[in-house]
Amino acid sequence: MKLLTVCSVNLLLACVLFAQSKTAPTNPSQNVLDRAVFADYERSFTTPEAFHASLNSARVPGGMIIVYGCQADAPAKNWNPQGQPLARVLNQIIDADKNYKWEMQDGGINLLPVGGEPPLLQTHIGEFTIKSKSSLDALNQLQGRAEVKQAMSNLQLQGGLAIIMYSPSPTEFSVQFKGGSLRQALNAIAVSRGTDVWDYRETHCGERNEVMIRF
Repeated sequence: MKLLTVCSVNLLLACVLFAQSKTAPTNPSQNVLDRAVFADYERSFTTPEAFHASLNSARVPGGMIIVYGCQADAPAKNWNPQGQPLARVLNQIIDADKNYKWEMQDGGINLLPVGGEPPLLQTHIGEFTIKSKSSLDALNQLQGRAEVKQAMSNLQLQGGLAIIMYSPSPTEFSVQFKGGSLRQALNAIAVSRGTDVWDYRETHCGERNEVMIRF
């Protein structure tokens, strides 16, 4: 009888632990934010450079949004994460530059101005599927869509010139986008590719109103 009682208690305990393991929520984004960030050496970085380097080190996809006026870039600061978790490193970056905040969206981590994202990035993009070996090619297909062209025309934005050095992967990937904002579409490309980071820069200075998007 005593043996039966002990077995019953152990069985009940096992059932409770199993139920907890079944109901305990998993948080994949938290695992990503716990990844360590390392730097090969200490050097000065602007806020966007430090953000990009942090995501690259942790091998996390995402993107950054920078809006310029006629002013120069903010002064560079030292960036030396020394193996700290990605979330802590990102918080340190925005603590040092109050013009930016970061957030997660659809599996990607984004750096954006505290005032919010530009109207162009809020443009609704319809459902699409893209197969490519290059995020740059996927971006070109996205920018060629009628919704993007019409939005740029409405906002009186011109495409800026950029020197891009990009080596496509030999592995084809597929982006299946169910529809949403342009920012969500960019994140979908980065996440589908795995570890890519997109760069959105909008400039307004005098008669210059340009936008440049690149991977």
